[in-house]
Amino acid sequence: FTSPSQMQFYHHKDMWRLDLATAQWEELSTKGGPSPRSGHRAILWKNKVFVFGGFYDTGHDVRYYNDAYLYDLLELKWTKLGDDKRGDN
Repeated sequence: FTSPSQMQFYHHKDMWRLDLATAQWEELSTKGGPSPRSGHRAILWKNKVFVFGGFYDTGHDVRYYNDAYLYDLLELKWTKLGDDKRGDN
């Protein structure tokens, strides 16, 4: 959960993979990926994770994201999708 009280949000940028054979966690690179956020949507498609949108709440301001990224689980790298039109506020 990113907001234990629904009054303050914690936004993380880390990403982890669990090896089911060894039960060991491995932190994956987030270089080139989306900024820290909450409320985004993510789906797994083939060997890729698609991430869309979300928000960042500082407690004073809220920024909503209208961007999309693909994470390749084989190459372990992010790709930003689309152009850089800003739908954020």
